[in-house]
Amino acid sequence: MTVKITVKYEDKSQKVTDKMIAKFAKIMNEMEADANRFVPVDTGLLRSTIVLEKKTKTHYMLPARTPYAAAQEFGTRHQRGTSYMRPALAIAKNKIKKLIE
Repeated sequence: MTVKITVKYEDKSQKVTDKMIAKFAKIMNEMEADANRFVPVDTGLLRSTIVLEKKTKTHYMLPARTPYAAAQEFGTRHQRGTSYMRPALAIAKNKIKKLIE
Protein backbone atom coordinates (compact mmCIF):
# COMPACT_ATOMS: atom_id res chain seq x y z
CA MET A 1 0.00 0.00 0.00
CA THR A 2 1.35 3.41 -0.93
CA VAL A 3 0.25 6.97 -0.30
CA LYS A 4 1.39 9.19 -3.15
CA ILE A 5 1.58 12.94 -2.62
CA THR A 6 2.24 15.30 -5.51
CA VAL A 7 1.69 19.00 -5.21
CA LYS A 8 0.84 20.57 -8.53
CA TYR A 9 0.92 24.30 -8.64
CA GLU A 10 0.52 27.12 -11.08
CA ASP A 11 2.96 29.86 -10.42
CA LYS A 12 1.82 32.98 -12.17
CA SER A 13 4.14 35.38 -10.39
CA GLN A 14 7.46 33.65 -9.74
CA LYS A 15 9.03 30.34 -8.89
CA VAL A 16 7.98 28.51 -5.79
CA THR A 17 10.46 29.53 -3.17
CA ASP A 18 13.03 27.23 -1.65
CA LYS A 19 11.54 28.13 1.71
CA MET A 20 8.13 26.79 0.66
CA ILE A 21 9.69 23.59 -0.69
CA ALA A 22 11.57 23.13 2.58
CA LYS A 23 8.32 23.51 4.53
CA PHE A 24 6.66 20.96 2.24
CA ALA A 25 9.53 18.53 2.87
CA LYS A 26 9.09 19.04 6.61
CA ILE A 27 5.37 18.28 6.34
CA MET A 28 6.15 15.08 4.44
CA ASN A 29 8.63 13.99 7.12
CA GLU A 30 6.01 14.72 9.77
CA MET A 31 3.51 12.59 7.80
CA GLU A 32 5.96 9.68 7.90
CA ALA A 33 6.37 10.15 11.66
CA ASP A 34 2.59 10.31 12.14
CA ALA A 35 2.02 7.11 10.15
CA ASN A 36 4.66 5.37 12.26
CA ARG A 37 3.05 6.71 15.42
CA PHE A 38 -0.47 5.59 14.41
CA VAL A 39 0.39 2.14 13.05
CA PRO A 40 -0.48 -0.71 15.40
CA VAL A 41 2.57 -2.69 16.47
CA ASP A 42 2.80 -6.41 17.05
CA THR A 43 6.21 -7.44 15.74
CA GLY A 44 7.16 -4.01 14.38
CA LEU A 45 7.55 -5.27 10.80
CA LEU A 46 4.84 -3.03 9.34
CA ARG A 47 6.21 0.03 11.12
CA SER A 48 9.72 -0.71 9.85
CA THR A 49 8.53 -0.65 6.22
CA ILE A 50 6.90 2.80 6.36
CA VAL A 51 9.67 4.90 4.86
CA LEU A 52 9.23 8.18 2.98
CA GLU A 53 10.54 8.23 -0.60
CA LYS A 54 11.32 11.55 -2.27
CA LYS A 55 10.83 11.40 -6.04
CA THR A 56 11.13 15.12 -6.87
CA LYS A 57 11.02 18.27 -4.76
CA THR A 58 7.20 18.18 -4.82
CA HIS A 59 6.51 14.44 -5.24
CA TYR A 60 6.77 12.02 -2.34
CA MET A 61 5.61 8.47 -1.76
CA LEU A 62 5.00 6.83 1.60
CA PRO A 63 4.75 3.07 1.10
CA ALA A 64 4.07 0.41 3.69
CA ARG A 65 5.74 -2.63 2.17
CA THR A 66 4.20 -5.65 3.83
CA PRO A 67 1.63 -8.00 2.29
CA TYR A 68 -0.86 -7.10 5.04
CA ALA A 69 -0.46 -3.31 5.05
CA ALA A 70 -3.75 -2.63 3.24
CA ALA A 71 -5.63 -5.18 5.35
CA GLN A 72 -4.38 -3.43 8.48
CA GLU A 73 -5.44 -0.03 7.12
CA PHE A 74 -8.85 -0.97 5.71
CA GLY A 75 -9.70 -4.25 7.40
CA THR A 76 -10.94 -7.52 5.98
CA ARG A 77 -14.23 -9.32 6.17
CA HIS A 78 -12.90 -11.02 9.33
CA GLN A 79 -11.22 -8.11 11.10
CA ARG A 80 -11.72 -4.37 11.37
CA GLY A 81 -8.87 -2.24 10.14
CA THR A 82 -6.84 0.19 12.18
CA SER A 83 -6.13 3.27 10.08
CA TYR A 84 -2.63 4.66 10.23
CA MET A 85 -2.02 6.12 6.75
CA ARG A 86 -5.33 7.93 6.37
CA PRO A 87 -5.01 9.91 9.62
CA ALA A 88 -1.41 10.81 8.76
CA LEU A 89 -2.50 11.90 5.28
CA ALA A 90 -5.37 14.01 6.65
CA ILE A 91 -3.01 15.87 8.99
CA ALA A 92 -0.53 16.45 6.14
CA LYS A 93 -3.26 17.68 3.78
CA ASN A 94 -4.39 20.28 6.32
CA LYS A 95 -0.83 21.49 6.78
CA ILE A 96 -0.31 21.72 3.01
CA LYS A 97 -3.53 23.70 2.59
CA LYS A 98 -2.32 26.19 5.20
CA LEU A 99 1.06 26.38 3.50
CA ILE A 100 -0.35 27.33 0.10
CA GLU A 101 -3.03 29.73 1.31
